[in-house]
Amino acid sequence: MIKTLFLVGALVGVPLGSMAQKGAAFRPLHTPRKGSAEEQSILKGLRNQGSEYYQKAVSFKVEYLKVHGGWAWADVVPLDAHHKATAEGGPSLLQLKAGRWTTLDLSKVPADPNNPMGPEDISPVYIKNLRKQFPGLPADILPRPAH
Repeated sequence: MIKTLFLVGALVGVPLGSMAQKGAAFRPLHTPRKGSAEEQSILKGLRNQGSEYYQKAVSFKVEYLKVHGGWAWADVVPLDAHHKATAEGGPSLLQLKAGRWTTLDLSKVPADPNNPMGPEDISPVYIKNLRKQFPGLPADILPRPAH
């Protein structure tokens, strides 16, 4: 597939990196390899999300990361230069838009009245609300409900 992307990219003058990012939108469920360009691109999207702790992070400890069809669910902990946590971190939903990973606002998702932890302790009701708020979100990237 990479050879095909390279050939198509070369014919139309598109860099291989951006073609590979666009190809990521069509990949099946997977966890990006540690240190891969795809993982780094997703972490860059998290860093750009606006949180002071994420912007200042030198690196991230990835607790959970699943990607499918241009969507990603990540749970990471921001780390300083000494590999010490600078904050608790937590779950984030990202979508690949125009070749960039963008974090989506989980505060817009209605809470489960029986489990107010929301994305921190995902429940079947929260998953239903999440998929209603973000149509097209593949359920297979989400952690399994603990209930």
